[in-house]
Amino acid sequence: MARPRIHDTGLPTRVFCRRGKYYYVVSGQWLPLGADKDDAVSKAEAMNQLSADARLAAMASARFIADDIRAEIMARDKYACVYCGAESELELDHVIPFQSGGATTKNNLVIACASCNSSKSDATLPDFMARLHKVVERVIEKHLAYT
Repeated sequence: MARPRIHDTGLPTRVFCRRGKYYYVVSGQWLPLGADKDDAVSKAEAMNQLSADARLAAMASARFIADDIRAEIMARDKYACVYCGAESELELDHVIPFQSGGATTKNNLVIACASCNSSKSDATLPDFMARLHKVVERVIEKHLAYT
């Protein structure tokens, strides 16, 4: 049996439910709407009423991070990657990935170097830390083998 199309799920146009969370999708951009179906449906219906330009602007603003909040997070994390301690090529990272419903809030944002941020991608923090731990173990084993 084929996977149900968006309009077959009883959800408004452009809404997907993935792993129990609802997303509004336009032009390849996924806007998390949360896990509550009724709330997600009302938000999606409001988005569907907007013009195409207003809809894209609303989606872009959901990921926008003001300069003062960015500076506050940088200071909180001491201008270093929270994962490896690097102090160059710093970016903001969503601890709970934006694609998985993570909000763009101070509590969900940390500083990460470009390398860690791209390595983490859309993985959850426990999954990423497990992968990172395995890499560290391999490096230590290789180093001990040479000494």
